Amino acid sequence: ILQEYSEITLIAWSMGVWAASQIMKQYPSLPLSQSIAINGTLYPIHETKGIAPAIFEGTLQGLNDQSLQKFQRRMCGSIAAYKAFQTVAPQRPVEELKEELAAIQKQYLSLPPSDFAWQKAIIGKNDRIFLPDSQWLAWSNKVDSLEYAEAAHYQAELFDNVIMQIN
Repeated sequence: ILQEYSEITLIAWSMGVWAASQIMKQYPSLPLSQSIAINGTLYPIHETKGIAPAIFEGTLQGLNDQSLQKFQRRMCGSIAAYKAFQTVAPQRPVEELKEELAAIQKQYLSLPPSDFAWQKAIIGKNDRIFLPDSQWLAWSNKVDSLEYAEAAHYQAELFDNVIMQIN
């Protein structure tokens, strides 16, 4: 399907940055005009360039309805943003989310690192999931443009601004 496009802008967020990198290495001839990574890295589970393995494992093992709400509040950065997120949040069972996190962990640990080159990375200064210092370590000298934004891990306005800039 992607082969039919004459120009593609790739925008990925959070764990999607790693996932998109894995997919894109399989399609090196796609006509990418831009690639933008937002609040994620090529190393989703990494001591210094992603989410620390102990934190990831603790999140995975302790995930339940209550801890998911706590995670989402941290992800959004404020109560108001959390309430807004709840109006668009996917309604998925916690067990399904746990399976997804376990699959990400298994694949990340078994696949070779991707050499996909992102053009731009945006780091939320208030990201409490992928810490800003970890993102900086992961991206410094690896992207053409590295930007900081006054944003939490998930912030709808950040995504809106990125989309407006590419249009």
